[in-house]
Amino acid sequence: MLKNYIERLRAKPEEQKNQIAFMYALVITLIIIVFWYAGVTGLSRRMSDKFVSTVVESSGTPIESIVASVGSLFTDLKDLIWKPKEIEVKY
Repeated sequence: MLKNYIERLRAKPEEQKNQIAFMYALVITLIIIVFWYAGVTGLSRRMSDKFVSTVVESSGTPIESIVASVGSLFTDLKDLIWKPKEIEVKY
């Protein structure tokens, strides 16, 4: 089915192929924008002012945050390689 469609596209004039390619690119871009927008608006609804202020207060200085992140990264990598973490699923 897809192979037949591609063969029919090859037979079309160059201008029509460009129009079809543009339409496919436009549709895919719109789909990506819709998913991105849904993710961003959903995330912003979940983040309340209290949550943001709590995170900002607990972050400390920028250097402390970077050191904690790097330390956490190395710990996670070590655990990932040598002992997998158990994931607890809550329903």
